[in-house]
Amino acid sequence: MTTSTPAVFKPDNHGHLLELDGIRGIAIIMVMVGHAYRMGSLLAVPGVGLFFVLSGFLITRILLGSVGKAHFFSNFYARRALRIWPLYFLILGVAYLTPAFSFSHAEFPAYRFMLYIQNFWSLDKAPPILGTTWSLAIEEQFYLVWPLVIWLLHSTKRVGWAAVALIAAAPLMRVLFYLHGIDPYAMTLGRLDGLATGAGLAVITFTIPRYSSKIRTLFIVCIGVSLILLPMLHIALLRKAFKDTSTSLFFGCLIGFAFYWQGSRFTRLLRSAVLRFFGRISYCAYLIHLSLIYRMPSSVLSLAITTAVATLSWYSFEKPILRLKDRLTRTDFAAPPVTLQEEASLPVQMTNQITDIS
Repeated sequence: MTTSTPAVFKPDNHGHLLELDGIRGIAIIMVMVGHAYRMGSLLAVPGVGLFFVLSGFLITRILLGSVGKAHFFSNFYARRALRIWPLYFLILGVAYLTPAFSFSHAEFPAYRFMLYIQNFWSLDKAPPILGTTWSLAIEEQFYLVWPLVIWLLHSTKRVGWAAVALIAAAPLMRVLFYLHGIDPYAMTLGRLDGLATGAGLAVITFTIPRYSSKIRTLFIVCIGVSLILLPMLHIALLRKAFKDTSTSLFFGCLIGFAFYWQGSRFTRLLRSAVLRFFGRISYCAYLIHLSLIYRMPSSVLSLAITTAVATLSWYSFEKPILRLKDRLTRTDFAAPPVTLQEEASLPVQMTNQITDIS
């Protein structure tokens, strides 16, 4: 019987896998350039999809590594709130309480955005500063439910099958939405395949070691399924159903490649300083870029100001707040890392610990 090296992160001294910061940087560049140069369907839409897959991957790895520990729910939600709420509610305050933005508060009531349910209504006529927040609503709804699902299933195998079920269900939900005259683009049930693809990949990284012969087979199957779906995209209804699924599977392969080949020459580009820089400032850049694009006389100027403001936000606002994570979360004991078995229930100990800044 042979043993393999377990799949573990080789983070930098800040606790982040450099390649994933680079992928986050690719996603925000796609979104900003796509919106600035009117290439939404070519760049911006897939960029948002990449954010969903990456978020599902990171969050599920964190949850799988901490399920069974004391304060599982309180620690997770406290850390999520510290990362997302301060900047988000600051921007909501600027949008609703200052004269910088003029729009109908009755048509876009603040409570929808405060409760993260704004994606249930159309934001097409919303001010640009609020127009990008639908994706945050989807992620917050996912964060609300997914920890409970993992806690109840308490098995990597069952979590993996749950992810597969969500991937399969999302195209069907999109078809149902379209048949009832509803655009599923910003609907949570219509975007679950992206988040679930990341979640499924997280399960794979917990159960299949690096350098395992199974990895190559999985990549071939995943890319094969993604390619098989492409011819179906020429049919209007099937395109609406499977386009996001095909894109999500491709991005899942990209993130999986970054994880399993971390530190190698094949992932050197993902570790570049430029991509990692944009990955760090991506949250603020995502929230403000669309508003600046509509206000600035040129795309280059809007992207430059977005980058400058997001950089200032990261170093002077977001990063200092993130330092409070360890103070506001509880750790009752330090356990040595262990490797999860595919068939086993999730252990109490923390395993494959990572730090998420998404």
